[in-house]
Parts: sequence; structure tokens; C-alpha cells
Amino acid sequence: MLTQARDFPPVRLFSAVQRKKSGFALVRCHRKRRDLIAVNVKKIAGLAGIALVLFFVIAQPGQAAGLVGNIIDFLRSSAESVITFVSNVFS
Repeated sequence: MLTQARDFPPVRLFSAVQRKKSGFALVRCHRKRRDLIAVNVKKIAGLAGIALVLFFVIAQPGQAAGLVGNIIDFLRSSAESVITFVSNVFS
């Protein structure tokens, strides 16, 4: 027996602008359930990023420490370059 379109609840459509403004992705959880579950995509991405960093630190702590040291050296040299530029502009 074929199901007819009237047997299924209507699907709410949202434009990309509405989704971008709210920061939520709308996920359909079940065909017969009428409400939509709003999932905060930023929160999920942040938690996934934190989990990835923790895995990297736990799995390879020596390389993780080296990476952090390289980042700090880069920031230090960048700050010194900006200071040199500003002092040369005003001298």
C-alpha cells in the first residue's frame, strides 16, 4: 500500500539567511514527529576541537609541547616586528 503525502507532517523550510543568523542547524529526528530539534553547530564544533586537542596532547605530548613552543616563538617574533615597525614610524 502506497503512503500518501497527507500522511506525513509538513516540513518547515528555512532559508540560508535564517539559518546563518540563528547559528542553529535544523535536524529532522523522525518522520512522524512534527517538531524539529535545534542543534547549536558552534557548540558541537567547539567540543570537537577541544576533544581533538586533548587527544593530541595525550597521544603525543612531546610533539604537542613542541607545537606550543613554535606558536609562542611565532607570536613573540611577530610582536617584536610590530614594535620595531611602530618605533621606526615615530622616530
